Amino acid sequence: MKNKNALLLISGIITGATAVHFLNSPKGKELLRQITKKGEELSESIIEQSIELVNEGKAMIENTTNTGEEILSESKEAVTDYISDFQKGIDQAKKKLQNA
Repeated sequence: MKNKNALLLISGIITGATAVHFLNSPKGKELLRQITKKGEELSESIIEQSIELVNEGKAMIENTTNTGEEILSESKEAVTDYISDFQKGIDQAKKKLQNA
């Protein structure tokens, strides 16, 4: 078991040293530059898409609010008209009862 752990440790050290050596080479530095550039591009894309989604969400909320306000206004008008018509009917009934 100790030999296996030692072998794993040595393999890890060799792999790490190889990675460091490669990343310090011109090809490794170019790879890091490309990775960094892609990361920045993805970050910008995510930010732009997030802003678009937020704006779309705001527009949907505004449209929903406007529609709700229109429906409420129309409902208020309909109820007011109904109450007015009902009150007229009551007034007419009172007059008929008084004349009877």
